[in-house]
Amino acid sequence: MGVGQMALRTEVPASEVDGRVLDRQLGDAWLGWKGGVEEYGGDFREGRRLFLLLSTATVVIGILAALFLWFLISPRLGLIGAWLQGLVRVVLVAALGLFWVWYALTLASVLLERRLLLGHGPRQRFMVGIVPWAVRLGRLFGISRDRIFNSFVRVSNSVARATHPRVARGELLLLLPRCLTREIRRVLLDLGRSHHCQIATASGGTVARLEIEKMKPRAILTMACERDLVSGIGDVAPEIPVIAIPNRRPRGPCKDTQVDPEEVEGAIRFFLRLGE
Repeated sequence: MGVGQMALRTEVPASEVDGRVLDRQLGDAWLGWKGGVEEYGGDFREGRRLFLLLSTATVVIGILAALFLWFLISPRLGLIGAWLQGLVRVVLVAALGLFWVWYALTLASVLLERRLLLGHGPRQRFMVGIVPWAVRLGRLFGISRDRIFNSFVRVSNSVARATHPRVARGELLLLLPRCLTREIRRVLLDLGRSHHCQIATASGGTVARLEIEKMKPRAILTMACERDLVSGIGDVAPEIPVIAIPNRRPRGPCKDTQVDPEEVEGAIRFFLRLGE
């Protein structure tokens, strides 16, 4: 696909729930939606703090679990030999200490949006891997999955910004969802073309992955619901820098969704290093 072109897509019939025909085609992430009003009207603005708190709590729980496991097996290791008991203790303390330093640097890198460690891949993989545990922990406090996902997307964006990737014109892929309002879609298409971005429209995660494989961008700017973004970040972000913008869904998922064009333009300018 050439620069400035949109991926072709076919029209699909409306979704059906409990015998009722909905006025939209739901993506895979919303197949359980019953047509009710979303929390916050589908406009989540959590910031990074929620996910960082939950991820830190998850890490602390993991470290305590490792220490408790050591407490249980240490006497048995002592029966085998004091040297083995001492060796395992040294390895465990060193591993936990190094991991905690690495995690602290990762937090600092996210908060400051500065490169404090080489590469973004390991940090992205770790953050993606901890999402399910953060969701389980958040559920204990009545925090919804979408709120945690929204916060995670902000954290992931900070990881991408911390690497300060700079790409040339034509190397940035603007990946649009099919559910944007016509007015916003038109504005974003004009933005992408004016900055010589590659442009594609994805009707779901499978199509998005195919477009990425075909276009081979060096960076991606995408927008979708939190559920699709988290899935996409897990697939792509460890390899390719991604800035993701959660959409707003005043009419529910997968229909007439909205994003702020100024936020999109700001991300384009960041990747292309315009104004520096």
